[in-house]
Amino acid sequence: MKIKEYIDKIPPQFRNRYVLVTVFFFIWMTFFDLSRFPRLWRKSAERELLLEEKADLDQKIKDNYKKLELLQDSTYLDKFAREKYMMKKAKEDLFVIVDSTRVED
Repeated sequence: MKIKEYIDKIPPQFRNRYVLVTVFFFIWMTFFDLSRFPRLWRKSAERELLLEEKADLDQKIKDNYKKLELLQDSTYLDKFAREKYMMKKAKEDLFVIVDSTRVED
């Protein structure tokens, strides 16, 4: 008899079997299923971060290929070696002037 009293307290629109099945479905998908909603949202956010990182890495690869093409030219290679690795020719003095406002790569 007590169960009947509890059921009578529930509004009739929530006693509808379609509403009960829908509520059960959402509870099941939220807490018990392997592909539950919070997990899917988390994976989606992680995927977006990975796609952004992939785009950044693709851009760096393109930049490195451009630098590699420039290094095929001997004059640019000479300039690159002098600036980046402080190399010098024989019988040549090297003076390094450091700009404190410049940030290195």
